[in-house]
Order: sequence, then C-alpha cells, then structure tokens
Amino acid sequence: MTHTLRALAQPYQFGLSERDIAPSTTAMSTSNSDLCGDLANPSIPNFVLSLLLTVGMIISYAPQHARIINRRSARGFSQLFLFLGLISSTSALTNILLLSRGTFACITSGELTAGQGFAASLGVVQVALQYAMFVIMFVLCEIYSHSGVGASAADARAAIAVSLTCALHAAVSFFNALVVLVAGNEDAIIGYASFLGTLSTLLAAWQYAPQILTTYRLGRAESLSIHTLLMQVPGGFLWAFTLAIRPGTQWSTWLPYFVAAALQTVLLSMCIIYEIRRKRLHLTTDINSAHYHHHDVVFYDETASEQVAEGDIDPRTGLPAAREVELEVESSLVNVS
Repeated sequence: MTHTLRALAQPYQFGLSERDIAPSTTAMSTSNSDLCGDLANPSIPNFVLSLLLTVGMIISYAPQHARIINRRSARGFSQLFLFLGLISSTSALTNILLLSRGTFACITSGELTAGQGFAASLGVVQVALQYAMFVIMFVLCEIYSHSGVGASAADARAAIAVSLTCALHAAVSFFNALVVLVAGNEDAIIGYASFLGTLSTLLAAWQYAPQILTTYRLGRAESLSIHTLLMQVPGGFLWAFTLAIRPGTQWSTWLPYFVAAALQTVLLSMCIIYEIRRKRLHLTTDINSAHYHHHDVVFYDETASEQVAEGDIDPRTGLPAAREVELEVESSLVNVS
C-alpha cells in the first residue's frame, strides 16, 4: 500500500537536484551555492502537487488504521507483507536522508528563506510521513497479532520475529548511514544510498505478492481496508506513468512501480469480490442465533458491531460451511450414543 508514496523519494521531482542522486554528477562537482540557488526557485506546480500528495497519503492511511483498531484484529495481514513493507520504507527514508544532505546544508546556512527551505525539504517530509504512517499500521498489526481478536500463539511468535528483525534492520541502516556521513567519503555515501534505493524499490514492487496469497487463502478482506486500497491504487499507476514519460527514463525506473500498482490492483479486486460475496450471502448474521464450532475464533465486521464465527464460508465457493460442520458433529454424536 506504500509504493506510491515511497516513490516520492525521487529527489528531482520534489525540490532536490539531480546532482544529489547521480554518482557521476554529484553535488560535490558543483558549488553548494549553485545548489542553493536552484533550491531558491522551486517549481510552484510541483510544490502544490507535493502538498496534495502529502495530504492524500495521510488520508489514505486513516481508514486502514481505523479498521484495525475497530476490529481489534490484524487478521488478514500477511506478516511477510508487513516485513517487506517496513524494510522497504526504512531503506527509502535512509536513502533520501543521505541524498538530501546538500539541501539541509543550504537550509542551515541561512541561504534559503523559511518558505524556500520548506519547499526544498518537502520530499524528505513526504517520505518521513509515509514511513510514520506505515510504522503505525505495522505496530497496530503486531499488537493485535498478540492480543487481538482471533490471535493465536503462532501469530504472536511470527509478530515477535518480524518486529525484532525490522528493528535490527532499522538500527543497522541508520548506523551505517551515520558512519558513511562521518567518514565523509562521497563514493561511499552515494554507493550506500544507491543500494538502499534499489532495495527499497524491489521490495516495494513485490511486497504485495504474499499479501495476495494470504487474502486468497482466507477468502476475505478481513482487516484490510478497501477504502485505503481504492485511494492508493490509482496513485501507483499515475506515478509509474509520470516516471515513464520523463526524458531519459529507462524501463527499470518505472517498471517496479507499475508492477506494484498491478499487484495492488489484484489485491483490491479480490477484496471487493469477497466483500460483495459476503454481503450477498448475509454473512453478518446474529451471533446469538448461530453457534458455529468450526474454529473457536470470532472476528469483527466493518462496524465491529456484529461477530461471526470464522469458517462460516468456504473461501473458494462462497457457500456456507460452518453450519455443515455443526450438523456433521451433531450427527456423529447421535451415532456414538
């Protein structure tokens, strides 16, 4: 759900110069005053677009955060999806922090006004906010994987393993960034930033594959927010298109974002189909008049006002299954007696 905003780390789109990202034409080959002069004249259309995208990003995550909290469950989320997403977001944030050191120098030196400094650093702000939004979702999922509705011991163990691994990755990434910055080796800085950018892009492109598989196996959207997906899918294709039409852009630049948008579209389509099927079959029935025993787990629907036992429908056929299980159990008990 985060590839579009993660792509905003492309520095030359939002206030940073190409000299910040190209190893062969780095800011070290041009005076810092030239960079500051470029940043003092930001593109107004790009600035407005950046603000709109920032607001849209925050709004798009709100339904997902609210759905997890209202359901008191992270059921439906793939731990591998969360793992790849957070690793990718951490790498993107570290990448843009390294590449923005020239911009920060212009701001701290006083060569830019407050407004110019804000415009110049807006790309960093966007990536940082996206990181914060994903971290909030990640933390909510890990909390409810421990103590939420339907949480199991296996879910708790997986959540602990993923959380510790992501925390270790973040610590190593930021520590390495600090080391190369203190060392002041330009080649090392650019090389490490390029590695992080490549890693972030590749993981962002394929993080939806395990989520698609998880959703297919469950046959439900569960805690995934369709509203969030509806807002983020169009942005993914739009961003891939804007990258593709830029002069000199290669297929390797825009293809990962196109793949990510395509996979997210598949996920959105599955969630919509399962939701329509759920409503058509009246799955949110009164729990007081149904006693399902397929699994001793219940989950909350979208409004968290009704509970339905898990396993009440075959995810492939859409036919009620839990009642059949109950009848089979009752029949077995009669035969034994």
